Amino acid sequence: MNIVYSRFRALQFYTGMMAVRQKDHSIEDRFPQLVKNFQFGSCQITALSERNNLIALLIGASDGIYEDDQLDFLYRIAFQIMENVMKLTAMEFDDFSKTFDALLAHLYPAYFRLIYHLETSNHLLTRIRQEYSDLFNLIEKALSPLTDLTGPISQEELGYFVILFGGEIYKKRHQRALQAIVLCANGISSSLIMKKRLSELFPNMEFVVATSIAQLDEIPVHSYDVIFSTLQVESSKKVYLFSPFPKEDEIRQLYNQIVHDFELPSLPLFSEEQLFQLLKPLLREDVSFEDIKKSFAKKNKTQ
Repeated sequence: MNIVYSRFRALQFYTGMMAVRQKDHSIEDRFPQLVKNFQFGSCQITALSERNNLIALLIGASDGIYEDDQLDFLYRIAFQIMENVMKLTAMEFDDFSKTFDALLAHLYPAYFRLIYHLETSNHLLTRIRQEYSDLFNLIEKALSPLTDLTGPISQEELGYFVILFGGEIYKKRHQRALQAIVLCANGISSSLIMKKRLSELFPNMEFVVATSIAQLDEIPVHSYDVIFSTLQVESSKKVYLFSPFPKEDEIRQLYNQIVHDFELPSLPLFSEEQLFQLLKPLLREDVSFEDIKKSFAKKNKTQ
């Protein structure tokens, strides 16, 4: 078993202070054979609770490359967590086995830390929250097979699971083109007009179907991520109302909403007036709104 370097000093300190710890833990009752596997050599530990506590701490501070038949139930827990993550994110992992192995290696020490209430620090927590803020609640739900056994999970522990899955989830979100369908109450002709306008607005989105609203139930739900419709429809997917002949404000509002909802790597659209107000603090006092419009018009002609 290899101990994670950053936790080694804490283990040294803990070992030196074991004499003052008197809590009773049931690790030997739960995993009797596991306890027998540990030999402490010259370090004589007479108190059973202290020995159990140290075993739990050793495993909790390890790199997870440790196997024991009594811990095989963690395979089932890991598989359930993976299934939950895929369901909640509506995605599949490029390399399921690789992600599964990484999760399992993390589960071994994390399980013992949670069962025996061994606090761990996570100096990356603030940064993880900044980069993956929307994943904390989702991953906490996905971990229910684990927390059903261990009880609540701390934010520090949760942060490690978030970063384990976060990179893979964000990579999939931004690599895969969103699949969209276009529905219109007036029939296929109007939906094709809408599809052309939306294709120009979202060139990186794939529009798989343009049809009438009445045909929605005939389209497999797994084949699309987004619905654009002239009327509100009931669906488990996101639905955005759009007109075959939208106004500029409608187009801008829809674009900004899509960018926000799907975290697309794109700048929001602003009206001329909004853009001028944003730029105003950076401009000379004698520059007017009309000057800016002329400058943009001139620039467009030279493109």
